[in-house]
Amino acid sequence: MDEPLGALDKKLREDLQDELRQLHRRLGITIVYVTHDQEEAMRLSQRIAIFSHGKIVGLGSGYDLYQNPPNAFVASFLGNSNFLKLKAQGNAAASFEGQSLSIRLTAGLHTDQDVLLMVRPEKALALSVEQATQEPLAAGWNEVSAKVVEVLFLGESQTCSVVTSGGTSMTVKALSAAGMPLKAGDPVRVRWATADACVYTQWAESDLNKAAGAH
Repeated sequence: MDEPLGALDKKLREDLQDELRQLHRRLGITIVYVTHDQEEAMRLSQRIAIFSHGKIVGLGSGYDLYQNPPNAFVASFLGNSNFLKLKAQGNAAASFEGQSLSIRLTAGLHTDQDVLLMVRPEKALALSVEQATQEPLAAGWNEVSAKVVEVLFLGESQTCSVVTSGGTSMTVKALSAAGMPLKAGDPVRVRWATADACVYTQWAESDLNKAAGAH
């Protein structure tokens, strides 16, 4: 199937995705399905192959590819990602905009080596300066200072776009029920767990943008 639902509106597309899943279970056959829609790929598939320039650069379940992308291209293509450019300070530490951060243990790193850290928006927290003061940083977590650029209400979730003092853009996502009492211009502290962030030692600048030509 080559993008059979591409011209349909969102609600009808989701209804037919459900029909296709039921059809697959009932017939017990293999279906090869081509799509540029990452959410559709995860809704329909048991196994996903991500292509770039005619080569498979990611292969596995939607869960595995999303939680632990094998490279920066897959991380940028499948879901939203925050990317921070760091300088390694050893196998488990790196510097970012003049401060030291902890990273996943990565063998073979040497001092001043360029590394790329990826953290999903829903894995990060944006706290007001007052909140951050009241809640000390827990062991195994990182924190960077930033300023809120925009807060968007998206129904069941909200996103908060921020920019660090060094000019790095980040996005934080939270459930609307949890609340996000922030507004543009507020200073914040963005936190994430070291274990939730992937580390890449090789990447291309084009990897950091969602690749419109891949599927």
